[in-house]
Amino acid sequence: MTDKNRRLFLKNAGAAGAMVAMDLAIPKVLADYDEFVAPPNLFQNTGPAIDYEEYMKQLSPQTVPFAPISRPLTEREKIAHLLRRAGFGATETELDAYEKKGLDKTITELLNYPAAEPELEDAISKLNLKMSSLADIQTWWVIRMVLTERPLLERMVLFWHGHFATSIRKVNNVSYMLQQNQFFRVNALGDFRDILVGISKDPAMLVWLDSNSNRRGAPNENYGRELLELFSMGIGNYTETDVKETARAFTGWHINRQTGTFVFNSRLHDYDSKTFLGKTGNFDGTDMIDIDVQQPATARFISKKLFSFFAYQDPEPEVIDRLADVYFKNNRSIKAIVEAIFRSEEFYSPKDVFTMVRSPVDLVVSARRLVGGQINLGSMLAAMRRAGQQLFAPPDVSGWETGMEWISTSRLLERFNYGATIAGTVGNGSDIISQVKTRKYAGPVSLVEFLNTRILQRYPEEGRRQLLERLALESLGLDPSTATIEKATRTLIAVIMATPEFQLE
Repeated sequence: MTDKNRRLFLKNAGAAGAMVAMDLAIPKVLADYDEFVAPPNLFQNTGPAIDYEEYMKQLSPQTVPFAPISRPLTEREKIAHLLRRAGFGATETELDAYEKKGLDKTITELLNYPAAEPELEDAISKLNLKMSSLADIQTWWVIRMVLTERPLLERMVLFWHGHFATSIRKVNNVSYMLQQNQFFRVNALGDFRDILVGISKDPAMLVWLDSNSNRRGAPNENYGRELLELFSMGIGNYTETDVKETARAFTGWHINRQTGTFVFNSRLHDYDSKTFLGKTGNFDGTDMIDIDVQQPATARFISKKLFSFFAYQDPEPEVIDRLADVYFKNNRSIKAIVEAIFRSEEFYSPKDVFTMVRSPVDLVVSARRLVGGQINLGSMLAAMRRAGQQLFAPPDVSGWETGMEWISTSRLLERFNYGATIAGTVGNGSDIISQVKTRKYAGPVSLVEFLNTRILQRYPEEGRRQLLERLALESLGLDPSTATIEKATRTLIAVIMATPEFQLE
């Protein structure tokens, strides 16, 4: 989203237009990679009849396989890649500004974001959201992702939300879920030890993993097991005895249901000696975490989790060892590990660039930021949910799926549908349609290149690029009017967002 568009939203956030519904009914792109259905009116024009079903079939990755970039990246391409992974993408205007600063300063700026965004906070307050409503706290978060000038913060909150996966379905308390989200914001790049201690006292987590039933003489192992398995060490680095001893150490760590805050119930705490990872003493939960975070396995576990989130799955052992060393040399600083990832050669390697499948949140937010236009928060939340990702409601304690798990016939339909929705909401304000209107028309090839540069930020595979150019040529005709150019642009936006390239970041 451009600075101008962001300012316009902030200025008018209190008005009805802040959460505007589409004023143009746009048919959905109903297609999947096996059997494409020709989209209706959006793809009609006054020129020659076009077989759009055939276009969509030929855009399928099963017809034209996707090949990752193998050449070295330019400085601008590295910055664009960084902003896709550290945030939710950047417009051409934003890329121009960051390119002037250079990659090194861009990384530094992303990591050292401002403590607050007063304009954004003021605008959100004018929306009069009911923060006791799940839909409204989802809206509260999504609008931050779209309009923030602190993209890494939002990306880190999303990381921790998946890492410490906690769902409203069981917690059943919107206030607790919002409180957890705020905790992630305050501690996004902090000391991993402090993050583990804080989440162990978090009301939503206490409910989620049944901590109120963990008491002396009848310990509940749920939290102790997940702390070691999913949150800090990983399977194979501890024993069943360690799980049992951890559960004992956290006895009495409860939630006060009346105040919604953590309380230590000393009457229900097990004060007897415990042995954990080879150490023995009268340990409580904090002591267990202090021992936990000193383990090489913990350093490697969180380093691998962060690298896999920002870069690629199954990183090489030497990469993880290098990041684990950063963990210990910087007092378990998450910020230091993330910086090391962003400055690593692997992060900009062919193995990483345009190889990560966008999650539904990534896809929906990135599409809106890149294209601009009206912000229909309801349609954004619905698209995320239908594509498999509902904020504040991960499926289980292990979090959401990743990679190709996001891709199925039904989920692809929702992704393509959202592309068509986006195509129908641009055209009013500082967005991609407006940019097309202000440019001198230079033919269909130029239009396709313009859109590819701004939406895909790369050239698509040659066969798909040629098909897009042919689609533009047949849609526009020889002497297109302004209205025809706009309609063709909408068509191309929807189709570009249905390409395999746009599903990847």
